Amino acid sequence: MNTSSPHTDPDILELEGIELNRRAHGVRINGKPVFLGYKEFQVLWLLFLYRGAIVRVRDINEKLWGDPFGAMEETVACLVGKIRGKLGSQGMALIQNVLGIGYKIDGRPMRRSITRESAN
Repeated sequence: MNTSSPHTDPDILELEGIELNRRAHGVRINGKPVFLGYKEFQVLWLLFLYRGAIVRVRDINEKLWGDPFGAMEETVACLVGKIRGKLGSQGMALIQNVLGIGYKIDGRPMRRSITRESAN
């Protein structure tokens, strides 16, 4: 995973009925709110932001814990499992496990960006 986003860095990402709002730390599925813990949200944000690319476990560790070896692979797998469970059937279908490497999301993206200037 390249450390810079392949897209502009928006505040809202949408994919197949799932909307992530970074400013509000909110998740909605087809308009209904879903609660994700802080680390769960961060993992899902990374997967959405780098959709189509494999996000390696060590990259998740580096982004979340500041160390590529910050958490065991099982810890990241547990977070992904919790995310899938909270997103239901959409999460199960959307988040792919790339064995021995990391995770990947495919799908048709919809991105909306809220700039700091337009929010003030």
